[in-house]
Amino acid sequence: MQRSPERSAVSEAFLRGRQALIAEQTKAESGKVGILRGGSGGLSLSEDNVVGCQRRAVLRFQGIDVSESDAGTEDGFSKHLMFESGHANEDQWADVLTAGWEGKILREEDIPIEWQVQYDGLKVAATGRPDIVLCNTEGKPQVGLELKLVSSAWTARDVIGGKPKLDHLRQAATYMWKLSEQCGTSIPFELWYASRVNFAVSGPFMVGLFPKYGDKGHEYCKYVERKDRKTGQPYVEVKDVLPFIKGYSLRWNLSDRLQFSEVSADGSLGQWEDTIVTKKAIDTFYSQVLEQATVGKLGPRPKALDHTGASKFDPCGYCPLQQVCNKYEASGYATWLEAVRSATSATNKPTGDLS
Repeated sequence: MQRSPERSAVSEAFLRGRQALIAEQTKAESGKVGILRGGSGGLSLSEDNVVGCQRRAVLRFQGIDVSESDAGTEDGFSKHLMFESGHANEDQWADVLTAGWEGKILREEDIPIEWQVQYDGLKVAATGRPDIVLCNTEGKPQVGLELKLVSSAWTARDVIGGKPKLDHLRQAATYMWKLSEQCGTSIPFELWYASRVNFAVSGPFMVGLFPKYGDKGHEYCKYVERKDRKTGQPYVEVKDVLPFIKGYSLRWNLSDRLQFSEVSADGSLGQWEDTIVTKKAIDTFYSQVLEQATVGKLGPRPKALDHTGASKFDPCGYCPLQQVCNKYEASGYATWLEAVRSATSATNKPTGDLS
């Protein structure tokens, strides 16, 4: 292939490859219109207390994927790189487990999950694909894995502190529930995080958020000895969060509420902790999404909660639909949807903000 001597051949090949992959993903998504997705789920805890955005779930159900629509922008390019890292993390887990697991290993396409969601007599399919399912030598599932790559120091802080992300728990719980139903036997799941880089910890504020030496989670960090500038007294301070893996074992209690237990470095389990994830909350979320898509109803704005139900932040502040919702939600579903369609079809936008 002829190329300009003033341009990088690697850069041009990478850009072509990225666009080809985006086109391939978009084509794959187009074949899933009218199907609800395990990755676009959430929890409906009450009428106006919803975790996970039902509005975006409705859009994806109709073939409008906001994350794909901004893939050609600078912001979307960064997200694409992050998603690629997530896929690479799954490949690395599969390589290691293949060397250490004596049975068969199934991945995503090898073991799809499908169940039915209902609203007012209407039934539609919902699908999901667990990252990895470890099976015995005959191919019978033994344990499922939901794998997440730690991509920020703040996520690392929560994970080593025994606080897995609520949506990760919800997604793994959904697959554990539905795969068990599909196989006709209880299949436990584990949620595993991998952090594959050093995260530097600096400044008094950031240092204060990470464990002191000897506290819970300190084994995942590197510490250095410093001297107090005023007194000259030595003290130990966290310097880095080292690469690590951290796991959580999951189970349903007798009331169909999800519980998790931290997996220690030696593989033993700790105490079981309750979460706000329930089968009812998962099922209601999907039923409401189907209702909203069917009757043309705009769902409530989502909340960001931790596994105990404590509020964390406003998730709308990080959503590319924020300005569209601010401007058009009071006008009703039809007007809002038209504004979303118009925004997602726009080209050459400088950021991923669909305003």
